[in-house]
Amino acid sequence: MKSLGSYVSKQIISITVFVILILVFAVFLTQSLRIIDWTLNRGLAFSTFMTMASLQMPFFLVVLFPRAPFASTLFVYSRLITDSELIVMRAAGVGNWSLARPGLAVGFFMMLLTFILNLYIQPASFREYKEREFEFRNELASVALQEGIFNDIRKGITVYVRERDKDGQLYGILLHDNRNIDNPETMMAEKGALVDTDVGPRIILVNGIRQTANYKQNKSPDTLEFDRWTVELPSRKAAGARSREPAERFLNELFFATDDERYRNLRYRAEMFAEGHNRVATGFLPLTFCSIALAFLLNGSFNRRGHALLILEAISTIAFVLIFSIALKNYSVTHQWLLPFMYVNAVFPLLISVYIIARPTQFPTPRRQTVPTKAD
Repeated sequence: MKSLGSYVSKQIISITVFVILILVFAVFLTQSLRIIDWTLNRGLAFSTFMTMASLQMPFFLVVLFPRAPFASTLFVYSRLITDSELIVMRAAGVGNWSLARPGLAVGFFMMLLTFILNLYIQPASFREYKEREFEFRNELASVALQEGIFNDIRKGITVYVRERDKDGQLYGILLHDNRNIDNPETMMAEKGALVDTDVGPRIILVNGIRQTANYKQNKSPDTLEFDRWTVELPSRKAAGARSREPAERFLNELFFATDDERYRNLRYRAEMFAEGHNRVATGFLPLTFCSIALAFLLNGSFNRRGHALLILEAISTIAFVLIFSIALKNYSVTHQWLLPFMYVNAVFPLLISVYIIARPTQFPTPRRQTVPTKAD
């Protein structure tokens, strides 16, 4: 039995790892497109780009971990049925529980990994990603201006640069400062530079003109020529501390975030509760999905053609569980009485599947066909 378990387990594990690697690579490419603009046009170092892209991976591994072992379990046991190996095992007296044990072991291991990801790694990595993103968007490198387009570098500040050389010198600058809506300013300069100081980034304009509108007093714009003018940009510290999203918080912060003023808001507290309970409930899904696959395949007809419908039924079942899980997370924000059903949706199919696998099932033994012989 040990050889049987290791034989099936190795196949499931190898296919699971292969599926996860392929999907992680695909997700890495698609998500990298979101931040590749920072590397190509805004001076982000390649090492920082790789770090930012890698920090997003745990967020997507949480999604992949329940699905990958389910797909590999379906594939491995379907192949065993197609190759008639399960029929031979059944004829040798191997029961459903022994046949299902390798798949359940892999599902249990993936469940533990999912819990670790959900409760620790995913919020830590996503928090670090958002911190770096926030810092990058507010530091000097984030406002590296692109040529030939209007750059919204801060709220209310738009800059157009005709040309920028490799040393960072700017030429043909148009800057519109709308932070004061009653007296917006428009500045044009021959050249300038973006510099960093102890109090935050600054834009230095050289040889230009400034126009200040007087909308409140309904006067003509004030015009001023200058040799040198400095425009202050609000720094990250001046912008204030960043508010953390529920996906960045650990479980204790989701349930007991008393240091956050927004936690007093009932709507925000409900969102935090929904996120926390969803993380715990979805941790069971890898084992649940593997048990669903095994319940359908091991209690169906052991023939080469008849299990295709069973595969379709298993896929439809986990699709229903996933849709119901998403719906419960969304609706439990406004209807908190739905929170316990997150666990029902994740655990009840597991219990039903284990019961189906473990119950004694009588399979008809194949009849021996006798070939009639002619009497002499």
